[in-house]
Formats: sequence, structure tokens, C-alpha cells
Amino acid sequence: MICALPHTCTIQRRYQKQRLSYASGTAAFHTGATVTGGVSGATAVIDRIVGTSVSGYLIVKTVTGTFNGTESLTETVGATPHGSATMNAAQVAYKNDSGEYEYYWTDDQTRVPARFYSVRSRVTVLTPGQFPGMTPYVMLYSTATIDHLNYRIKSTTPGFTPASGIYQILSVKAPYNSMALDHYTLELKELASA
Repeated sequence: MICALPHTCTIQRRYQKQRLSYASGTAAFHTGATVTGGVSGATAVIDRIVGTSVSGYLIVKTVTGTFNGTESLTETVGATPHGSATMNAAQVAYKNDSGEYEYYWTDDQTRVPARFYSVRSRVTVLTPGQFPGMTPYVMLYSTATIDHLNYRIKSTTPGFTPASGIYQILSVKAPYNSMALDHYTLELKELASA
């Protein structure tokens, strides 16, 4: 049983970007603005715009609710309405030109108690210029929501803060004590950029 976790971290979650196709536009949309569905009340933040003010599609993130395929879309910048068009297809997960889904990350759980630590890799004979590797790990209480595909770790703990501030989760182990799930141990990999 782990008694104290002296560090904290933020757990970020990955979400798919969505595509909102439109036609009959009467005003241009703007990147970073919030778009709202006239019937559903669904909202999203515009990540990119493909097309013209008359027709095209919006690549959006931070979606709340579900846009229906025929409602009007209205953009608001601050308190002022700007872009306007009518959807001509259902909301779908966005795929880029290579046919791959695109994702974005957002803070999901903040100030999560954690214990960062490193374990030396197995003993190896080093050649000149090599240094022994250190594998970073983090221990979390079992109350955290985590998996290795849809989550990553952001650290502000000195000594365990990569240049990007972000770690990819390589594996999740869930040790049990004699009674119940005790904690998670996550093997991490430093990410080069956020």
C-alpha cells in the first residue's frame, strides 16, 4: 500500500477532432471562434477551415453535444456573431488527406497526487559518448482514470519535467494488495514537443 505521493501531475486526455460540412454560407468563419448549432445547441471551437465562406467544412475540437446534419451554424467571436452557414452532412470524426484521424489533447485531471521516479536500465557496457539510460515512471492512486492510449502525463515536478513538459504513457500496471487495487504504475517516455 502506498502511503504518500509527494508530487503532482496533470493527466491529459486525447479527443478526436470532428468535421462539420456546410453550404449556403452568408459570412466567413474564423479559426479559434466558437460555433453553435441552431437546433442542437451543440458547440465547438474552430481549429481549421477548409473551403470558402459559401461552402466547405470546419475542423473543430472541444465539442459539447452533437450537431445534427441540417442545422444552421453560427459563429460567435466574443459577444459578436460572425460566420453563418447551414450544415449539409452529419458530424463525423475528421480524417486528414492521409486517411488518419486527427486528435487534440486537453487537461482532464489536474493536481493529481503522484510519485515520479526512475529505474536504471539493465547493466550494459558503454562505448565512449554513451550514458546509462534512466526509465521514468510515475505512481498514481487507483482513483485516477488512466490508460496508455488516450491519456498522457504533464509534470511540473523538478527533475521529472521533460523539455516539452509532457510524457507519453508506454504501459500501465495495476498492482493489487491483498484486498483491492492499490495504485497504478506508469512507464513513461519523454515527448520532444507538446
